[in-house]
This record gives sequence, structure tokens and C-alpha cells, in this order.
Amino acid sequence: MHGKTVAREASCTGIGLHTGDRVRVTLRPREEQGIVFVREDLPGRPRVRACVSNVVFERRRTALRAGEGEVHTAEHLLAALYASGIDAVEIGLSGSEVPGLDGSAAEWLALARQAGVAPRPWERARVVLRQAVAESAGTGAIAAVPCREALVINYVLDHDTSVIPVQTLQYRLEPASFAADLAPARTFVLAEEVDALRRAGLGKGATVRNTLVVAADGVRENELRFADEFVRHKVLDLLGDLSLLEAELWARVVAVRSGHVLNAALVRRIRAAVDAAETGP
Repeated sequence: MHGKTVAREASCTGIGLHTGDRVRVTLRPREEQGIVFVREDLPGRPRVRACVSNVVFERRRTALRAGEGEVHTAEHLLAALYASGIDAVEIGLSGSEVPGLDGSAAEWLALARQAGVAPRPWERARVVLRQAVAESAGTGAIAAVPCREALVINYVLDHDTSVIPVQTLQYRLEPASFAADLAPARTFVLAEEVDALRRAGLGKGATVRNTLVVAADGVRENELRFADEFVRHKVLDLLGDLSLLEAELWARVVAVRSGHVLNAALVRRIRAAVDAAETGP
């Protein structure tokens, strides 16, 4: 498969889920491989490449840092680009956090479609996993094993609470199924967690319209788009994090209670295994 960039510039504006800041996002064509954020609000317009080596650990979001530039909550936009096969784009930001929009990737997918797709002459990078790799921490674990000609994700969501029953999902990445089955799934939070997150300075832009607030009596002031929307969103997040490998991945990824930290750790494991194979005897 050839590489792809966007065909034309496309922009939107929204509120960051955690900062509460209004930020403008602009997708632009790029002549070289790589997804690069440009902090247009900062002196020197620092550039931050969307790769696993730039990941920094922040609560409840994927964050990237390079030099003086930081980008937060990038996962939903990255998932939409990854599912669209776009491996080269410049993303201008007028602030530090990618807007949450409706809490899903649906509007990011719509923006990518508005920008269109243009082929590029290089072959899209691909990683065909040859050996199993895994990471774990606390009660969570994630592993990747070889799988021919596809990326398949098996996710088990288990919050150990009756508020959200255990949900499981097997998903094979395809552009059409991403648009219908994953992109609309929204981020969520337990009602009992809200106060602590606010005290930590998070969720300043979160509302019951862009975040599913889950209490014992159900979702507050909103309705589910899928009966298993919570696990679908976790798979969406995982796809965004897997994009940080900067390659199309052929593997079966099995995750139990995995979040952004474990997802990034697995990507580092995969990258290290690929690099070792390329430089080995």
C-alpha cells in the first residue's frame, strides 16, 4: 500500500476535555512520512511527532512532548487517521490539547474525509509481528501475538464494579467497520470519580454531552449509542495508541484492563522487537 496524506487543508474548533481551552485544529498535507503536530500558539512553533518515543505519561489521556512542545489527548484524532490509512499529515494546534468534540472519533473521521486523501510515493510502513510480546501492571495486562494479514483486537473491560458490567469485544480493523462500529463510541467516567478528577485539575471541559458519566442508575443525561459503548471506546483508544508505532500493525492484540500507559508500553515492546530484528545478525 502506498502512503497517504490529506488532499487539502481542513479545520475545526472545539474545547479540550481536560483543559477546557478552545483550540483550533488544522489538518494540512505533508510531503514526508509521519504525523506531526505544530504548536502554532508557541514561539518558534515547536513540532511534536506522533511517535511512541515522544509519549509522556499523563492521567487518562495520551500526551506527547518534544522540546518545548506538548500535545494532550491526541488519541481519538490519531485513531481516525490510523483507520483512514493516513500516515503523513501536519496538524496545526492553537493550544496544548486536542479538542474532545463529542468525546468520540466520529467528528475527527468526518474532518479527515473533508480533507480528502492524496497518495504519496512511499510504501506505507508495516510491522508483521513475528513473536509474542506483553506488558502488565497491577491488574491490567496487554499482549500482542502474530496474526496473518490483519490487526485484530480482543479487549476485556473489567472495572470491578457493578456500575459497568464486564464487556468484551473482538474487532478487526477495517475502514468501514471503524466508521460504523468504533468511531462513534464516546469516552466515559464513573460518577464517583468526577470530584477527584476535578480536584486534580482535569475534566474542565467535560460535560454530560461529551463524556458518558456512569452512575449506579445508568448514564446521566445521555443515552448509549451501543449497548457495549464502553468497551468499544477502549478499543478506539487502543487504536490511537497503536498508531504511535508509525506503521500498519499485523498482530492480534489482547488487552485486559489496559489503558494508555500499558498501551504505550506494548508499542515500545513491539518497536524494540522490530529494531532488534532489523539490526540483529
